[in-house]
Amino acid sequence: MLPAMETNLRRLDPVTLGRACFGLAMLGFAAEHFAALDFASRVVLPWPGVNREVGACLAGAVLAASGLAALSGRGLRVAGTLLALLFGFGLLIVGLPKALVHWQVGAAWTNPCKILVFVGGAVLLGASADFATRRGAWIFGRLALALFLILGGVQHFVYASFVQTLVPRYFPAPLFWTYAAGIALIAAGIGLSVPRTVRPAGLAAGAMIFTWFLILHIPRAVAAWTDAGEWSGVAESLAMAGIAWLVAGGAAQFPSRPDSLEET
Repeated sequence: MLPAMETNLRRLDPVTLGRACFGLAMLGFAAEHFAALDFASRVVLPWPGVNREVGACLAGAVLAASGLAALSGRGLRVAGTLLALLFGFGLLIVGLPKALVHWQVGAAWTNPCKILVFVGGAVLLGASADFATRRGAWIFGRLALALFLILGGVQHFVYASFVQTLVPRYFPAPLFWTYAAGIALIAAGIGLSVPRTVRPAGLAAGAMIFTWFLILHIPRAVAAWTDAGEWSGVAESLAMAGIAWLVAGGAAQFPSRPDSLEET
């Protein structure tokens, strides 16, 4: 049984799986924008001076087209570029200035760092057709994800009293799971930063986040089906899992010193 399991794992294509998750998440974000005629997600921020309905529809069109590109495997570089501009513009114009106003509050950096991961995810999507020729893009996406995972893990300890309220009720000892998840996030972030552990850390992080997508975010969104924030959480977690798997898939193309900055 073990040899068969090992063979199946070797056949697993994290890049294809990552694109699928990321693409479906982009379609989910697009649906939110079109349904609300507003910037309904937490990672695409409103553009100053632009009519919200018009801006939301334009953003939704970019998200939808990019999601379809990710699923089809065509036009990846264009899709990745457009998404990086979409996420990055909101981060620079709105998200980062807001965080700087409250720079001393750790929670103020959560969403900007999350959006940075999505910029990295867009860059990874664009590079996923051939990571070997776009090593710098892969490193950027990997380090952005590693930073966010470590930040999220630390916040599980700092804001434990809040985080434990998110643990599903059928799990006993919610504080234990809060700390366990925090440790797992920090370990995954460190693993993505160490050359020899990038691939297993990416695979494990993707599986962990995808599990939370299934047992945490979907039930919360169904229970509060009119809450756009919960549905945004569904798409965010699915996209994060996809980004982690894209990082893991890229690592396979750099068998020697996969994160060597000197060679980028």
